[in-house]
Amino acid sequence: MTQQKRKLAAIVFTDIVGFTKLSAQNEPAALALLETQRDLLKPLVLSHNGEWLKEIGDGLLLSFGASHDAVDCSIAIQNAVKDVENLVLRIGIHQGEVVFQGGDVIGDDVNIASRIEPFAAPGGIAISGRVNASLERDPEFETVYLGKPSLKGVTQEVKAFCIVSHDLPKTDLSQVSAKLEKKTPIWYFAVPAFLVIGIAAYFMIPKKPSVLSVAVMYMEIRGNEEDKYLEAITEDLIFDLSSAVPGKLKVSEPVTVRKYKNTDLDVAELAKRIGVQYIFKSSLQSYGDGYNLRCRLVEAKTGIDKLLNKWFIESKNLQTIVSVLAENIIDGLDISLDGELKKVEYDPEAYQLYLKAKDIYAKSDDQKTDRTAKDMMKDAIAIDDKLIAAQLKLGQMYYDNDEFAEAENLYTKSLKKSIQLNDNTNIAESMRKQGQLFRKQRQNDVALEKFNEALSISTVMNDKNSMAKIMNSIAILYYKTERLDEALEYWLQAFNIAKEFDDKLKISKYLNNIGIWYWKDYDYSKAIDY
Repeated sequence: MTQQKRKLAAIVFTDIVGFTKLSAQNEPAALALLETQRDLLKPLVLSHNGEWLKEIGDGLLLSFGASHDAVDCSIAIQNAVKDVENLVLRIGIHQGEVVFQGGDVIGDDVNIASRIEPFAAPGGIAISGRVNASLERDPEFETVYLGKPSLKGVTQEVKAFCIVSHDLPKTDLSQVSAKLEKKTPIWYFAVPAFLVIGIAAYFMIPKKPSVLSVAVMYMEIRGNEEDKYLEAITEDLIFDLSSAVPGKLKVSEPVTVRKYKNTDLDVAELAKRIGVQYIFKSSLQSYGDGYNLRCRLVEAKTGIDKLLNKWFIESKNLQTIVSVLAENIIDGLDISLDGELKKVEYDPEAYQLYLKAKDIYAKSDDQKTDRTAKDMMKDAIAIDDKLIAAQLKLGQMYYDNDEFAEAENLYTKSLKKSIQLNDNTNIAESMRKQGQLFRKQRQNDVALEKFNEALSISTVMNDKNSMAKIMNSIAILYYKTERLDEALEYWLQAFNIAKEFDDKLKISKYLNNIGIWYWKDYDYSKAIDY
């Protein structure tokens, strides 16, 4: 019978990053790489008082009598392989009582060491809490806490850290396939009760909204059927109005008002269903070499007209309709502007092409029509590259059709132009779109960076509508990458902004997301509540 020997040891596991792919593509090169690893690293292990126990596929199982020897050797290994092509290692270290049996080592602590290794960055070193404790008083070392690995069948508490001194990379948890235990922050227990009480109060207790709210209904196009595309002006008006007075006015989004096109509902009922205080209606009719523009802003509760006006707009000045109506709505609601309403003059032909392309794309149900819309939008941008809305919309068209390289090019272009024009609203929107695109392609680090930049700009502008959208985007990213606690935090922040604006559509959307979060967390009773 093989003699067993039990003793305290530091166990090291290594793994070659991308070895499986290399083996599939070039088996001789993969086998040569294993030989290089053996020739290069075995002398290093022996020189650090270590024992080369065995090779497990492309991985190594090593043993050391002291944690410090294991750490020093692991650092030496990473330095030695730094310039060796394809020899990129993850290294995990744990200390515990193990059983040596022949040329092998067994026990729970060996299993823990193997489970620590995936938490290392490529070229990095992950260590357990026990190993970290041996380094804490050594100023030469700096470590970062990663969390508690989820280890089924292991009763002892295990914490994971990564070494970030000695030019070693920090672990990006979004790129780690192994799972951490879910942290249970104190607010986790308070959130359900808080939300249930808050939601009940929200729907049952009469309240005065903290900000004014208006629904800009789709523009009625009278007369010529070929002028119907001009109703797309409505979406630009909604976007510009929302960003013109950030934090002071809630403007219902196009998706909300679209369902009430051509409705027979009176103003009071319409406002009640949408959840706003004011309704804005407008109409446009071709007349001579221009258009007759009429508008009306009504306070739903009293039926009083806050604005009733009409203008004649020359065809060449069609682009001015958005700024004219935005100014009048702001004035009619008696909202003070922090500065002048920003106006950018566009080429009339470019603006008309942009509106037509939007209308065609919205009604399209085949790829040929989609291409027509894209080509028309390209023409608009070629004529006037200040038309950032066209760049963003064309980028969205490409995104919808999984043409990601083209979408990225358009979003980069819109960002660059927005910066040139000092247009913070579209800088934030361009970055948000970039974030969505990178998230779709699972480039999560870059996506999060873009979302955070966009959120910073929107926060400085106090554009709470934009802030809520970006927070929701960040929450979705965290949710998809299993960072569930952070996802919940951002959904709660978005939910609170929606409550502040009395935005029932967003409130229901974020509550639904929070419910899904609890379902994912196996808390079915709370999921049902939401």
